[in-house]
Amino acid sequence: MIWGAPGIGKSSIVAQVAQENNLDFIDLRLSQLAPTDLRGLPVAVAGRSKKQGISTWYPPDFLPQDGKGILFLDELNMAPPTMQGTHRSLK
Repeated sequence: MIWGAPGIGKSSIVAQVAQENNLDFIDLRLSQLAPTDLRGLPVAVAGRSKKQGISTWYPPDFLPQDGKGILFLDELNMAPPTMQGTHRSLK
């Protein structure tokens, strides 16, 4: 957790660490997102299978599904309570 006043360079420091270590970097402002923006959308599984009738979550395209990188969740303290809990479900 990085704490500090607005505008002192918290995001820049994390971006620089990512760059120096050849890591992907995604900077998300949680105060500007809705829970479905981060969690994705539930979609029913179609077809005849053991999973028929079960929903699966399709994650948003901007979240990587593999590889190495830094996901920087900025403005967590300013996000609505529903967003503050949603970030905990990220894998």
